[in-house]
Amino acid sequence: MRCGKSAQCFMEKADSLLATADLLESVLIYLRFEGEVGRGKNLKRAYGLLAGLQEALRKRFGQGERNIFPYLKRHIPRLEHALNLLCWEQGEVIQRLESFERQAFEVQKLEKAGRQRKVLGLYRDGVYMAYMIRHCLKVERDLIKASVPILQKAERQQLDKWLARA
Repeated sequence: MRCGKSAQCFMEKADSLLATADLLESVLIYLRFEGEVGRGKNLKRAYGLLAGLQEALRKRFGQGERNIFPYLKRHIPRLEHALNLLCWEQGEVIQRLESFERQAFEVQKLEKAGRQRKVLGLYRDGVYMAYMIRHCLKVERDLIKASVPILQKAERQQLDKWLARA
């Protein structure tokens, strides 16, 4: 069974968010290894990526948690535990994004002497967060792909409508 156009669009949006997470990770690598020379530029890029990523993930994860996942739980009960775990992980990602944003703000305020240790912590937390984002998006995509052949035609059409709103 093929995914509908909305499901394909949903998957493409996930690919776009995955690319943004990869870009954030590369900016963090630059932040860590370029030192003081590129710190301001790299922090600005990280802030910009974080703002867009945070907004897009909140919308996507919220739509999944409110509409898509309950629909899948109702029609495919064996996915319930995986969907519950995914919802928890997505909430964890949002919390880590907020924490990361606070840490990045603190790095700017520090004196040069204490900044390097904070930058290393920021780098480690950011790389882990990028991994978590990638993981959540890939699991979400895989669960939706796995559910499409199981659903009947009318159920697939309804899922397609939910995915179009996400």
